Amino acid sequence: MGRHGRGAWGAGFLLGFSLLAGCAASRGVGSAQDEPTDPDVLQGAAPSDATSEALRTHATANSSEPGLTARSAQVIATTADSEALRHVDAVNGFEIARPSESWTIHSGEALSTEVILVPVVLLEEAQGAQVIVQIAPAIAQPAEFAERLIAGLTARGEFTTGEVHPVDIAEDAVGFDFSAAEQVLGRVAILEGSQGKVFVLLATWPMNAPESLGQEIDAILGSVKVI
Repeated sequence: MGRHGRGAWGAGFLLGFSLLAGCAASRGVGSAQDEPTDPDVLQGAAPSDATSEALRTHATANSSEPGLTARSAQVIATTADSEALRHVDAVNGFEIARPSESWTIHSGEALSTEVILVPVVLLEEAQGAQVIVQIAPAIAQPAEFAERLIAGLTARGEFTTGEVHPVDIAEDAVGFDFSAAEQVLGRVAILEGSQGKVFVLLATWPMNAPESLGQEIDAILGSVKVI
């Protein structure tokens, strides 16, 4: 992956991880069955010390090498049949598919925290694109969750965001687009999961990438099913 691709990966990870960690800082994924935290925790919440340390660790691990950390960079094995591009996670209750073999699917275990579960990350290393699947406590409905994430982004100054809109993934699923520092394009989709959780799908790719890459990302987001 080239330098531009590594930058896109870093921006995407730091954005999604820090914002979601701030949104759910007072709750662990494992306690999602409890009563929801006050949604105000979403507004401008800062990452915890543990989250900040995780971000620093990730940034250090990726400062000289592209992609994921050594622990999470093991490509999940796929079969050679017609279902080879589809990944089914029965434990976390979702399916996701790659649009082509140029995309690889990796475990996101090393990126997970007590607050945010990152089951998988899909990478298109040649063009510096990624889709991060994150599972967080459902401390708000998807539309409000998205609005709060947008508020957190715009407060940072370097991000430009679009409006929240419905996405054709699941009932009540919403999404929005954003750009960062005139270098990275991003797309977020949020849908309800099970047992008091939400799926937050975060995609980032270089702004100068061909339009076809954005279409592939749309195909990945559209392939997600809660099972």
